Amino acid sequence: NNNMAKFVCPKCQDRIIMNVSEYKETDKAVVIEHECKCGLYSTLLLERRQFYRKDICISGTYILGGDRRSMVIRNLSRAGLKFEPVLKKGDIKIGDKLAVEFFLDNVLIKKKVFVKTATEDAVGAEFCSRNFESATDQAYDKMITYYLLRSKDES
Repeated sequence: NNNMAKFVCPKCQDRIIMNVSEYKETDKAVVIEHECKCGLYSTLLLERRQFYRKDICISGTYILGGDRRSMVIRNLSRAGLKFEPVLKKGDIKIGDKLAVEFFLDNVLIKKKVFVKTATEDAVGAEFCSRNFESATDQAYDKMITYYLLRSKDES
């Protein structure tokens, strides 16, 4: 939103913040070449996301076909999450609908998700359409937003 992008070097974990305003109106994928101070030369793909995505490590559960299974959430946004199934990896397919449950600051969040990406090790899921009339859905959305905004200030 502020025309700035954060990049993390995969070799040394150095973080740089780059002004990307020149690409704001571009409809095509943007590829940026960068040489880190550690010497690693990288080609970066500039990705536009509607919502801020926070890297996290939170345990939770997902329900698939009536079976409750453990997961570790690796990132979270207002639109969805990425998680790693703990057991039975590979059972989840693109298009599956799951229920997920996890705690944010001692508040249990229960959401339905639609699987957008699925590999052997990770699942990317989008929260299903929200019921804006539901006080519970509103409370979950507010809690997720609060957590992300608070966490963003701390990073």
